[in-house]
Amino acid sequence: MSDDRMTLVPLGTAVRRLAVRAADTARTAGSCPHAGALFVSAADPAAGVWCVSCGHRALGDVLLSPWCVFPECSELARPGVVAARADGRLEVLVRACLPCLTRDADEDQEDGER
Repeated sequence: MSDDRMTLVPLGTAVRRLAVRAADTARTAGSCPHAGALFVSAADPAAGVWCVSCGHRALGDVLLSPWCVFPECSELARPGVVAARADGRLEVLVRACLPCLTRDADEDQEDGER
């Protein structure tokens, strides 16, 4: 019998920083004209900001790729997509392995945060 309960996983600083960078890139690239929830693919932030009404290719990319989105990682991603909120209504969709999803970014300290 499978266990289908939801599990709360605290996101590490590495994923949160990735979400902020992806959101900034997507905002620069442009946005869809639709109202409502807005999304960004961490796998392809240069595609811009989009919503579900767009049927954007970036959603397919993030759903179909089996690999962790972090460039230094070559592991399979954990099942499912994580929505990391970058600001307000903007959600950055991330596929990551569990170690990358929960790790803190200590190797790329840009602002002295620990």
